Amino acid sequence: MDAVILCGGEGTRIRHLLPEGTPKIMADINGTPFVDILIQHILLSGFERLIFVGGYGCALLSNHLEKYRDNPNLPSTAKRILLYWQREPNGTAGAIEFVKGNLSEDFFVFNGDTFCDVNYKAMFAYHEATNSTITVACDNQFRHVGTFIASQRFIDFIKPLDSGLCKNCRHGWEKHDIDGEFERECLACGDCYDYEFDPKSKVDMAEVFALLGQQHEPVGWFMTDAKYWDIGTPENLEAFRNYWAQLPKGGEGRMIGSDKDAL
Repeated sequence: MDAVILCGGEGTRIRHLLPEGTPKIMADINGTPFVDILIQHILLSGFERLIFVGGYGCALLSNHLEKYRDNPNLPSTAKRILLYWQREPNGTAGAIEFVKGNLSEDFFVFNGDTFCDVNYKAMFAYHEATNSTITVACDNQFRHVGTFIASQRFIDFIKPLDSGLCKNCRHGWEKHDIDGEFERECLACGDCYDYEFDPKSKVDMAEVFALLGQQHEPVGWFMTDAKYWDIGTPENLEAFRNYWAQLPKGGEGRMIGSDKDAL
């Protein structure tokens, strides 16, 4: 099964803390780039391939990933690391659509600036049992913890937004800004929904969630009590560094697969 890692963000909130041109997925965690922590975590959880979708600082990330491709001492799965470079920002959902032709039937998606040790095997079993189009890992207050599973039919809900066409009748969406709240409306069939989305970004996940709800597609919520970390702000980055420094060398035992079933 594939793991897609979204790492195209510019990291504007922590850019002043990183060397020039460094993407936030490569933020230093006590001498270890954050991307190395993610790779170890994901590979040892049993995923078949890691597909990075980068943007800002992608050349630096590409150079860093070469050590995984060329190291004979790493597991064979480590040689299945792919990197796609989006020259222009395309939104979080648009990044997934960008690599759609290279994905397994169901695939996990990870935010490249978050860490949460979800039980992926249990999450996938839940995803299959509910036949969900997308299954979101969340805490007990239904807050997203940076990981979700999507099926190939999820891509079908990105295409019309990316193309600017209504899913129902294929006419063009009209975009409206109502006091800072944005909505899409189809003047041909009257289809309309509103939500907060970034008008500068082509296709954001918020838009896709709205369309899934409108079309009554099943969306699963998988609750986890695993600690959630987001390194996207200076305070959160420092908190994760402090947390990582307190762990035994090699990282958290459960994180590296000691009691986790592979997919």
